[in-house]
Amino acid sequence: MLLYAFLRIYFEINLSLGLIGFYSASSYSIQYSRFAWNTNLIPFFTLLFLFCLHKFLDKNEKTHWMWAILLGVALGVGFQLHAIVMVLFLVVSFLVFLFTMKKNYHVWKRWAVVFLIFSALNAPQIFSELKTDLSNTKAFFNFSSHNKAHPLILLRNDIDCHIEANAQFLSSYGSGNCTYDFLTLATYGNIRTRTLSKLFHDLIFNAYMLIAIAFSFFGYFLLLKISKNELRNSQKYFLWLIVLYVICSFILMFPLSINKFNDLRYYTPTFFVPYVLLGLLFEFFRRKIKNGYFSLTVVILSGLLIFANTQAIAEMVVPLLAKDRTCSSRSITLGELEPVVDYILSDSKGKEIIYFGGERSLRAIYTPVKYILKKHGVDSLKIGVDPALAPNNDSTYMLSCVSGMKDTYPYKKIGSLYVFRLDN
Repeated sequence: MLLYAFLRIYFEINLSLGLIGFYSASSYSIQYSRFAWNTNLIPFFTLLFLFCLHKFLDKNEKTHWMWAILLGVALGVGFQLHAIVMVLFLVVSFLVFLFTMKKNYHVWKRWAVVFLIFSALNAPQIFSELKTDLSNTKAFFNFSSHNKAHPLILLRNDIDCHIEANAQFLSSYGSGNCTYDFLTLATYGNIRTRTLSKLFHDLIFNAYMLIAIAFSFFGYFLLLKISKNELRNSQKYFLWLIVLYVICSFILMFPLSINKFNDLRYYTPTFFVPYVLLGLLFEFFRRKIKNGYFSLTVVILSGLLIFANTQAIAEMVVPLLAKDRTCSSRSITLGELEPVVDYILSDSKGKEIIYFGGERSLRAIYTPVKYILKKHGVDSLKIGVDPALAPNNDSTYMLSCVSGMKDTYPYKKIGSLYVFRLDN
């Protein structure tokens, strides 16, 4: 709903509904909305932040106090979600503050409220930094000194990753990481050594990259051109706010455009940008193409996006439907772990403390196991991966995806997971 309200500032109802329809079908967005994580809150607070800033720009001294309060909350919470959001929000807020103060200095009262709420929400962090001689702040600003990459490489990577992020957020096609290959395109190598399926895959991927490059470059060109020519104040502020936000994001990500930060999650603060660009492209096509051809263009583009996202969703859902997938620790569910804990509880015969350990690849399930055991009133302690270092008692269990110890220890196979009792 917040994305719809944000898009409605500029786009008409039907187009706004269509754009949020694409967002709701995005496999990438669905994937990162399925679990609790700080960065998964970024889309909501980014939209709230920009929506409130637009109110400041549009209304200036007539801005309702509610928007000042909400902006303070968005800025205060966003500051805590991720270091990238922390800097991005602060820089954009400061620049908008200077602009609104230049328009009318009486708006300083609203900004004072924003600052007070921001300070209250971040008081513990502020006091901690003052107490530790700004240790975290110094570490943050010293990061770029360890980056030895050539500026031209960083620039190429920065442009590349923004293009890839736009394409990924819309289509969910790709690995979720920045490949740094979009601007150079994939190479075919020796065709004689390539299988037909590999050549077809390369052809599709190159076509995808070309479309993604054209989409971002032409989309940003339209954004700048329309921003310059827009006469309506509210819509003009909306477009220039996005321009400012994207430029700040681009500058901020410049020193971070290295392999260590190639996960496109770092570009989540700009998740809404491709939907705005897509809306501008649809409006452009509607003006330039005859009605029949425009409808065909919309159908083709919509079909491609829906097809790509449907495929990505299927790849995500199919493993969840498998019967024996307990060893897939990144997507395991509570219902799959409960039989494991039930077995441990019944086999341990009322022991007050249970020890368990296992392979490093299963580390994502250890905390849930401890949680379920605690619900049953049993304390648990995690041990290492070496059975020889386990305590000498019969309440120690090792979790494994392989059956290598089945000739040595009693065990029970639950799904594809082996639960060994180290009966020393």
